[in-house]
Amino acid sequence: MKLPVLIVRSVSVEMLTAVLDACAARWPGHPILVVTNPARGSELRADPRIDEIIVYTMGVVGFSALIGCPHALESVVVPVANYSGSGYANVMRAARNLHTRSWFIASHARQLRELNERQWTRRWRTELMLEPLARSLGRLWSASIRLD
Repeated sequence: MKLPVLIVRSVSVEMLTAVLDACAARWPGHPILVVTNPARGSELRADPRIDEIIVYTMGVVGFSALIGCPHALESVVVPVANYSGSGYANVMRAARNLHTRSWFIASHARQLRELNERQWTRRWRTELMLEPLARSLGRLWSASIRLD
């Protein structure tokens, strides 16, 4: 039996359609699992491409706790609405404990880009480390604009 592919829904349900198509093409015959919030679970269960829904209940405003999945995985896919994947560090961090063979970002929610485990970890750690600095610079920038 082929190992499943896990998609962590981090984009709109409409954008998820392109991700499902890309994953089905990349991993034909592999079961597709989707992690989503309880509000979207029933809506996604109707999609025949999805074999299992894993409901993620932690984190009202995002992924703040680890994602639980009882399966060994072929791949973990995090859809992102941009090319770089910036802004999704909390999602990548929440998926860090999953047992998978590979890690992918679905850029613009359709173009699959593979990252090795080291790149995956470095990406989310760097972004989370720089986030407070970016917030401080943003406040300084706003203050300087108001002074003009």
